[in-house]
Amino acid sequence: MTTERRDRPAPAVPTPRPPSRAAAPPGTRSAPGRPGRRPLPLLRRAPGAPPAVVAHRGSSSTAPENTLPALEAARRGGASWVETDLRRTRDGVPVLLHDPRLERTTDGAGELAGTSAADLHRLDAGSWFSPAHAGARVPRLDDLVTWATEHPEMHLLLELKGDWAPADVVPVVEAVRAASLGPRSVLQSFEPTTVAALATAAPDLARGLLVRTGGPVDVGRPSEVEDLVATHDLVAVNPGDRLVAADPGLPARLHHLDVAVWVWTVDDEDRWADLDAAGVDGVITNCPARMLAHLAEGPAAPSPAVAA
Repeated sequence: MTTERRDRPAPAVPTPRPPSRAAAPPGTRSAPGRPGRRPLPLLRRAPGAPPAVVAHRGSSSTAPENTLPALEAARRGGASWVETDLRRTRDGVPVLLHDPRLERTTDGAGELAGTSAADLHRLDAGSWFSPAHAGARVPRLDDLVTWATEHPEMHLLLELKGDWAPADVVPVVEAVRAASLGPRSVLQSFEPTTVAALATAAPDLARGLLVRTGGPVDVGRPSEVEDLVATHDLVAVNPGDRLVAADPGLPARLHHLDVAVWVWTVDDEDRWADLDAAGVDGVITNCPARMLAHLAEGPAAPSPAVAA
């Protein structure tokens, strides 16, 4: 997803928390209001709990984004969720890369869609960030799956970039299923066509919709979002922070659709506090360790009064 940067707005008005639900197996919750739906990862906040902290492209403030070092830095920093981007090489191999082109985060050039997986593997995806990360590679989805299998405490938020047809998503779906990662994975996209492809190819896997200012889905038309949630049985609608800052009531309205709300991409401590107060279920950040420390500190104590 694309990081949204802007001036800090006024704090959001706290919204009512949803009522507690019936007990579910540890780490899962069946979505209320949709009988027969399978247990899903616990995406909604429990009463009194802080929002989930999701490492955006791994700990991308301390290691090169969408690389194994960034994922490992997020894990070692205490995050239990990592968000990554998936695109396809010329030969259809899913890899972790945000941009459609290679220049920004590798020493290669050109379109990823015109590059084979073998050629991509030869590129350096770390030197642009720092000399200490020289030689890092663009991971394949298989590398991510292996890493997640080795660390069962980790959860995956996988964004499929661009338009994917049902046949295109099959390698992703098969990799997640083969490693038994479904209960701790959510697949999401900005594109309604890709969300529909995931629903067709993998009705058993959790799906989310990303929304942004000027994106393909207009959150200003509630019926459009509601129809997508119902049609594709979505578990989350995740807005950019610019949308939430402009419309602090958005998380509460989305919660009425019985979905989780994880806001991206937020690195400002004041905004973390605003979003916590607004009742969002998770925050996607480039600085997961710093946000976890901030949440652990709790609200700042008031300053003692000074006698005149």
